[in-house]
Amino acid sequence: TAVAASALSIAAGADLVDACKIGNYAAGIVVGKLGTTSTNTKELEQAIKDDE
Repeated sequence: TAVAASALSIAAGADLVDACKIGNYAAGIVVGKLGTTSTNTKELEQAIKDDE
């Protein structure tokens, strides 16, 4: 999850530092869920807003 979100962020134009931060947010969301799962843009945006 972290690598996928980071790679997608870089492909979308983010710099390496921001891409790594986004990857960490995405991974943090997923490990908080039960079972094999994924995250989505809405959850990721909310996690970043909550942390600000």
